[in-house]
Amino acid sequence: SQSLIDLELWVYKYFSNIPNRKAVDPAIKWWGEIPPYLQKSSPSVLEIIPISNSNTMSLVWPVWIKSLQERDLILNSKPELIISHLLGYEGKGSIRSYLVSKGWANAVQAAVTNDISDMQLFEVSVSLTDDG
Repeated sequence: SQSLIDLELWVYKYFSNIPNRKAVDPAIKWWGEIPPYLQKSSPSVLEIIPISNSNTMSLVWPVWIKSLQERDLILNSKPELIISHLLGYEGKGSIRSYLVSKGWANAVQAAVTNDISDMQLFEVSVSLTDDG
């Protein structure tokens, strides 16, 4: 309910005395230095005992973005959207239609689930039938 001018005055009044220490952004300082996964580790499988009936298989890939230039390229070209679209397509000849025709799955979803400065997690989830 306050006017923009009042809000600007409050910001100036309450925040103008905070010193600018010209600190380096930690994301920039550590960019590409720490991989999101162990270099010499084997793939792992996590098996859990569910407390409810849910048949879902999820595959997750870490995507390490090693430089700001690579991040800009990904932001501009959006390759994860293309892959998500191809994997999530439901039409004839799609992965989903094949899995459904075999009676193995009801749905396939693909998307980036976590997106931080130098890493993304790309996940493919398949909602399985009892035969899947």
